[in-house]
Amino acid sequence: MKLAISLCVALVVFQVAAAVQTRPGSIEGSVMDADGLLPGVTVNVSAPNVVAPQAFTNARGRFSVSQLPAGTYQVSLQLPGFRTARGVVDVKPGAVSGVTFQMAVGSLEEVVTVRSSRPAAATPPTPQVASTGPVRIGGSIQEPRKIKDVKPEFSPEADQAGAEGVVLIDAVIG
Repeated sequence: MKLAISLCVALVVFQVAAAVQTRPGSIEGSVMDADGLLPGVTVNVSAPNVVAPQAFTNARGRFSVSQLPAGTYQVSLQLPGFRTARGVVDVKPGAVSGVTFQMAVGSLEEVVTVRSSRPAAATPPTPQVASTGPVRIGGSIQEPRKIKDVKPEFSPEADQAGAEGVVLIDAVIG
């Protein structure tokens, strides 16, 4: 009788341990920059032989990816205007792995060159533009897009003289 009870207890313990080992885990986290939490970040979670759904941070900069088999996952975070952030997260069976990622502001730029069809007679001095450094825009930066392409116009006299110079462009970021 004691043997039968011991076998039943061992069988139940074995089944519970097996069930815990196969329970999926999850990754929950937040994404920040230097000024606070970032909403709208694309979160990609990957591991060999595992297809995880793509997630996005909510208005509070938080995300969750659930139903993940236990294992080690590569996490990649992307948001236009920021450098891609990457990390590794270990997911345990039936557990929530909490993480916080930091994203750094990236750089976006465009160069415009203006040339005349004739050589310049004399090069005017280059005006000095005061630089105040990067301007912080906020947590919902979107990738810039050109709405209107304006080509500089030369007067016929400047074109004939082969004039060259610096063109200052004002841009509005909205």
